[in-house]
Amino acid sequence: MSVTGGPNFRVIVGYKYGEKSNSVGNLEKSTSNSMNTEMKYNILENTSLQGKFTYNNISFTSLEATPNTNSTSSYIILDGLMPGKNYLWNFDISKRLSRNLEMNIQYEGRKPGTSRVVHIGRASVRALL
Repeated sequence: MSVTGGPNFRVIVGYKYGEKSNSVGNLEKSTSNSMNTEMKYNILENTSLQGKFTYNNISFTSLEATPNTNSTSSYIILDGLMPGKNYLWNFDISKRLSRNLEMNIQYEGRKPGTSRVVHIGRASVRALL
C-alpha cells in the first residue's frame, strides 16, 4: 500500500511471506513473515529524508536436534538474520550543498533474533560532474 502527500511525501507499507528450504544435508527450512514501512520526504529541491523499518519473524527447522544457524546454507536461507524476531531500520539524509556537490548521511541498525543490536553509520560527499 502506498500513500502520497503530494510530490514531497510518500509512505509505503507492505507485507511479505516467504519460504526457503535446503533439500541437501540437514533439510533446513525457514518460514518468514515480514512487515515493512518506508517513508520519504523531500524538503524544497535540495534535501530528502528517507526512513525504513522492517519487522521479520522467522521460524527455522532442521533435522539436527539444535539447528545450526552458523552454517553457510542457513545464512543463505535466513537472509543473514536469525530465527525469531528480527528488526531492521535505516535513515538516510541527502542534501545538495551546491550545484555540483551532494552530501549523504546514512544510519542503519538491526536487531537479529536474540543477538545484540548492530549499528552502522556512513557519510559521503559526491561531486556531480
